[in-house]
Amino acid sequence: MVIDGELRWPIDKENVPINRRISFWQEAKNVSDGNLFMKRLQASVVKEPPYKPLLPSQYRVGDTLTYRIKVDSDMDWITGTHTFKLVPLAVGDVYRIECIVEGLDVKQPSWASSAYDRELNNLEVKVLKQMLKQHFIIETSNLTGETSVEIKDKNQFDQWYKNLKKWCEASWKRDKRFSKVTDETMGTTEGESLLFHLDEFIDDGALQYLPELDAIIAPEMYFEEGDTTGRGYFDLLGDYGTYSISKNEQGTIITLKGDPEVKEDDLVDDSDPAIQDLKTKIDAYEYYYDTKGNLMKVKGKVRRNLYNKDFVIERMM
Repeated sequence: MVIDGELRWPIDKENVPINRRISFWQEAKNVSDGNLFMKRLQASVVKEPPYKPLLPSQYRVGDTLTYRIKVDSDMDWITGTHTFKLVPLAVGDVYRIECIVEGLDVKQPSWASSAYDRELNNLEVKVLKQMLKQHFIIETSNLTGETSVEIKDKNQFDQWYKNLKKWCEASWKRDKRFSKVTDETMGTTEGESLLFHLDEFIDDGALQYLPELDAIIAPEMYFEEGDTTGRGYFDLLGDYGTYSISKNEQGTIITLKGDPEVKEDDLVDDSDPAIQDLKTKIDAYEYYYDTKGNLMKVKGKVRRNLYNKDFVIERMM
């Protein structure tokens, strides 16, 4: 299936934009079925008015935008104020923006209770600090709303991480605490277990400590003129959510509110306090634009992440 000139298969609610939903589905088992499907598809096409975005594009190749970010989090080790510099590399249906993080002071976590935890926390801090020395690439698709964040020079970081693991392995051979076998079934040592958890931290966890990287460009080109309230799937929320748009003398305000991780009609054990907690965890964002449509401020309340986190992003003139 080609939608807006881009291949989208299979069709599902996550890869078809909200305003281009397919209203029927037919499985094509042979050429005859395929021709019938195409006829039905052609008959369903209606002429729509030209797309008029609610706001102008925030990004032009060659610009450098600077934002100050204040973070308040359960994780006191990354709480504080820092700045992002955003450098657009490509704009259009797909945006690629280089992000340079400056001044983020990563402290040593205070919750470690054992030698194992302290060693793991030390390594996680080293990894996060090294990540922040790299530049990030934020990529978002206006066709799907999907946003991804990657390290710009992945090869350089991978080499650094490989050297870190070699150093750990050599150091731990001289330390009986980390060279002893702790899992008799797998035959793994405590040091090998640490590296396994560190791999998980990099693959799944590290960038979740910086949800503002996703938030900074999420609404770009999503809304049209005339939109006021509605519901849809937002990649930023990782779920469905509601939005509202209002205007005042200062400009435009867009509010996003996600669904809880566990919904009321989900088949779960309601007596479990953890389940009740998941029913109240909702991510919410507010975007403030001036009268010219420039993004001036973003407020975020992240609750469906590993840790609670509030942040305010403000444009520096």
